[in-house]
Amino acid sequence: MKIIGSIFTILVVLFANEAVFSDTNQQPAFDVSKQDIVFRRTTLIVRNIDTSLMLYQDALGMEVVYDNILTSRDGSKSRLIFLKTKDEHVGILGLWELDYGSPSSDRRNLPVERKAFVPQGNIHLFNTNDLDTKWERVIEVPGVEVYREPTYREYPSYDGSDVIKVNVSIIYDPDGNMIELNQLLTPIK
Repeated sequence: MKIIGSIFTILVVLFANEAVFSDTNQQPAFDVSKQDIVFRRTTLIVRNIDTSLMLYQDALGMEVVYDNILTSRDGSKSRLIFLKTKDEHVGILGLWELDYGSPSSDRRNLPVERKAFVPQGNIHLFNTNDLDTKWERVIEVPGVEVYREPTYREYPSYDGSDVIKVNVSIIYDPDGNMIELNQLLTPIK
């Protein structure tokens, strides 16, 4: 745990003072350090980062914005990748293979637990404007398990005056993380 905590501390220090710049004069357009709270990233611990990239980069179309091999104090290697959809710094998905280059790692051999809608379970929601195409790519990724095929649903709108129409699909990624892949059919009000 000390190793993970140390690596986490290093990452926080590296990214804490980072600002997004909008022009050549390097003026901050959105300075994360001046916000009361900003949810910037979720990082998933994965068994095989290359398999995870098949889903998040190849099938879903996310772009890699950070890819580094990290060395902990004990010399073990990990690989950390950040992927983005549209924004450079907000809404980033991290994939972290802690035992990178060690195929016989105990962590890699732990059973994949796929538990739907339970405490400590998370749902990572992605919206797309082309669910049919993304769905065909997603279900071809090794280790992906379908929980719910695309299904039409209606949810009350935020203000309660209307409904949000959406096609909802749910999968487990190769590491057992629940992923909801949706296509909005009406705007969110």
